[in-house]
Amino acid sequence: MKRIILAAIMLLMAAGCSQTVRYTPGEIEAFPPDVREHIKKKEVSLGMSQAAVRYSWGAPVAVKVVPEENKEIWVYSSVRVYVTKLTFTGGILTGSSSSISFNNPLTILDKEKGSSLPDKELPKSHGATDGNTIKVQE
Repeated sequence: MKRIILAAIMLLMAAGCSQTVRYTPGEIEAFPPDVREHIKKKEVSLGMSQAAVRYSWGAPVAVKVVPEENKEIWVYSSVRVYVTKLTFTGGILTGSSSSISFNNPLTILDKEKGSSLPDKELPKSHGATDGNTIKVQE
């Protein structure tokens, strides 16, 4: 009985350590080589398509569509405190911002002014590997 319990615990631990497969090599081969490298490294870079960003970072926790500006804002959150907003114009990544937020990431796009716990801008180097590339916060 102890062996069964121990085996179950080890299996659960191993499952927790396994990495999620976000794509197969064939799915990303149509992207240019530099974009494929960003995807493999879980990075996003200005100029990437929405599809490439989804392969790299997965699904956002929230999306705001601004049809009159042909924009979408995707929100990613790590430990519900570090929030990164990616702005797409015409389906292409054109901007990003990161902040510390004590608000629920699902409501960050519609937050009201005058919050008692405002977002704080992070240092420019937070999460960035260079001026145009951001590595996912893990």
